[in-house]
Amino acid sequence: MSERVREWPPGGSAGAHVVDGETFDFLLRLEVLKAQRLRYLVSVVCMDVSESQRERAHAETVVERAAPTIRSTDVMVMQTGSCAAFLLIDADPISLSGIVARVAVALSDIPWSAGGACYPETAGSAKELLNQANTMMASAKRSGDHRFHLAK
Repeated sequence: MSERVREWPPGGSAGAHVVDGETFDFLLRLEVLKAQRLRYLVSVVCMDVSESQRERAHAETVVERAAPTIRSTDVMVMQTGSCAAFLLIDADPISLSGIVARVAVALSDIPWSAGGACYPETAGSAKELLNQANTMMASAKRSGDHRFHLAK
């Protein structure tokens, strides 16, 4: 499989596809355009591990643990060494807490903070959706470990 897209676990069909940043941005823009036309929801969750855990929680560890908890129709990207973003197709704001809870179980020994946003509920464009999710993640991080904030 190319460097742009990886299955996790390797060779398996369970779990999200892991993509590079450029591919993630492209898919996000496409999904929002498609959602505009077909009238469905697109959500983004951004999750960051705690400052004190960045050395221990390398990108591969986060991918290894988090990707299998996300549907195979969704994608994830490691934005930095400590921050993952999930593109969740047709996931409404109510279901985001449950999705984050599943990922949190997989990352149980790593402090994390997460933020989410949903098109068209809270954001009007792909850029706004990603910005809102990142802003909510930063807000959750200021509130302490193991917090999830959702844009309203």
